[in-house]
Amino acid sequence: MQLKIDPRNRVSRENASKNSFLEVRHFVFIALVLTMALSVWFLRCEIGLGNCSKNIESVKIIYKKNSGVDEALSSFDRTPCSLSAKERLDSFISIDVKSDDMAQLWFNWGVSELCQMSQSERAIHFIRSYQHAKAAGNLMLMQSGIESALKLVPTSPEIHLTAANHYYNLGANKKSVESFKLAVYYAGGYQRISIDQLWLLSKALEKTQNNCEALGVLNHLQIRTRRQPEVDVAAKDILKSGKCELPFDEAVVLQQTSNKKLSVSIVLNGMVGSFLLDTGASITTISSEFANKIGKKFSLNNSMPIQTANGVVLASTITVETLSFGSNLWKNQVVLVSQGDFGSIDGLLGLDILSQYDILKDGKTWTLKRLKEAQ
Repeated sequence: MQLKIDPRNRVSRENASKNSFLEVRHFVFIALVLTMALSVWFLRCEIGLGNCSKNIESVKIIYKKNSGVDEALSSFDRTPCSLSAKERLDSFISIDVKSDDMAQLWFNWGVSELCQMSQSERAIHFIRSYQHAKAAGNLMLMQSGIESALKLVPTSPEIHLTAANHYYNLGANKKSVESFKLAVYYAGGYQRISIDQLWLLSKALEKTQNNCEALGVLNHLQIRTRRQPEVDVAAKDILKSGKCELPFDEAVVLQQTSNKKLSVSIVLNGMVGSFLLDTGASITTISSEFANKIGKKFSLNNSMPIQTANGVVLASTITVETLSFGSNLWKNQVVLVSQGDFGSIDGLLGLDILSQYDILKDGKTWTLKRLKEAQ
């Protein structure tokens, strides 16, 4: 019996074969495109513009879960040095990528020399690295991010505040106080620092036994918060505890000389120095010569620029064991050591001390007495 072949079946089989061939070609094309995309991604990694620790599965997850990542990747590919493009890409890929990897990615971008960036822009990369490292609990990357950012922009109050919070959370209260005070200095005073940050500063000061200075910060906060109960209680607790050795009820009376500046005698670590009372200085500052006299060592490697009446000079932070002003005593006081020329004086008495007083002027007589808010 002869089997008859229906021409229509032949056409159907030919079409099926053709469609199958097209599907294979389509699959091969997709695989090739995906391979090229992954190759480009890892090539960016190799030249410092990508995350070297990211594996293929992570990339697949990114493409699968984030519908907007294609556009973000496209924007990044067009402008790989753009901070906004990186931040947009970060918003997508950080959903599926470990914070450790993201921290390393931002750090790699920060140190990469392939992109021309300002120091401020580069510092932002290190702060982003710090933020991801904090989420991952990676202390080494956190420290690297903070230190790298501060080296680039040592006058940024925001970065110093980030450093202060970092050290506070680690229990490194002395370094936290130093960073807080530098933030206050570069911001231009307590009034430019948020209430929450000043509250942390007061706590860090208490933990380093700087109770009188903590009281000064709380006095400022009482005004800012209109005597918020929590602040009020903290200030009264210090006064009642006797931890602050300042006899606030004993006023300090000073007589101004013929010039417009008020010079006062301050005793640091047993050495008497001539200081100008300067309400424009956020932190008490001493000259490098006076620091040598009282036997305090300071490192030029950790110096930072500060603005003075004579221009920008380098300064470092140190801690003096005792600082006496009149009959008042401060212990373990953080001060700045300036490389500038102080002329005939030894330093400036700043708001870190003066904020603890009401300052009244009557002609050439200056009276410093306990703040009413602390009573």
